[in-house]
Amino acid sequence: MSVTSAPSPLRYRHASGLHAVTGALHQLHYELLTSRGDDRSQVRTSVMNLVAACTDRSRGDGAAADLLRIGMRHPARAIVIVANAEHEPQLEADLSLQCGLDDNHVCTELVRLDVQGEPAYHLTSIVAPLLIPDMPVYLWVVGAPPLSQPFTDEVIALVERIILDSGEYADVADTLALISSQLEKRAGKLPLADIAWQRTQPWRQLIAQAFDPWAARPWLRHITDVSIRCAGRVTTSDAWLLGGWMASRLGWTRDGSPRISVAGDGDTPPAESTPDVDMLGRLAEVEIRAQRGADIAALSLQRRGDSIHTSIDIPPGMRTARTVALPLRDEADLLSSMMAEGGDDPVYRAAVASAASLAAARG
Repeated sequence: MSVTSAPSPLRYRHASGLHAVTGALHQLHYELLTSRGDDRSQVRTSVMNLVAACTDRSRGDGAAADLLRIGMRHPARAIVIVANAEHEPQLEADLSLQCGLDDNHVCTELVRLDVQGEPAYHLTSIVAPLLIPDMPVYLWVVGAPPLSQPFTDEVIALVERIILDSGEYADVADTLALISSQLEKRAGKLPLADIAWQRTQPWRQLIAQAFDPWAARPWLRHITDVSIRCAGRVTTSDAWLLGGWMASRLGWTRDGSPRISVAGDGDTPPAESTPDVDMLGRLAEVEIRAQRGADIAALSLQRRGDSIHTSIDIPPGMRTARTVALPLRDEADLLSSMMAEGGDDPVYRAAVASAASLAAARG
């Protein structure tokens, strides 16, 4: 079913307190039905609860737009929280009801909460009363807020999945170490999805495909050097996760393992011009070298715009090159696919543990 949002959603601005927010939601439903001459039916909302938490108002605006795009395909109660503990305690809310034109009783509710002061440290108690019971809850940690709240027992018990982007955090080594320790502590019970890990997927696929031919597989045991470069001067978690993936899958240990170097490239502009391009990540180049006696094999992957160019040179005569277009996905599409995934990902868990070790050694 193709659904588009109504041009003028019903709104209720500046409700103060949780009781007022709940009452305002009921009022919005009533106003919608009476405006369409059907005050005896019910507004059908939500196959899920979507919660986005951030500390920056502009990031909250972007998150609200993304959640509404998801909600137009999968009606939801979307809650966007902008938390700031440094002001006097206050809770203000803006609410809107956005409905599809094909079926005007199927709507997405958007609740935008501005939480200040002490309540910002207790977001679970604020969100829980606003959730629709018996519907899955997805938490999106937007930007780089502290991870102290998302990793609490209360939040983990409440949500179906926590989505974050480890690439948003400047302290890469500490962030990867925290994620790894939490995954180990929870023993597969932390429903975590990392956008940075998703961005490495096409690179991981191409590396695996390069060594898939029978003649190439023995060279995996003879890799001596792995070089990973990022666009721009900042080395993000994408690069460390890619290196950690190779190390964990091939059983490399710190002592005697191939040399893995990760660095930024000051000559290449960072890929941040559009939301779509940003979803492709900041990985710029991967070089893998292997040696068996006097023979040397080389695999090169280079980002060229929206594509990755792969060059393979493996003795005695395997030389190939190809260019693969990268998928253009906006943030809403990426979030939707990550919500559909479920359960523990042992490959990611092992990769982030190795990435945390590599990043700590670099620091």
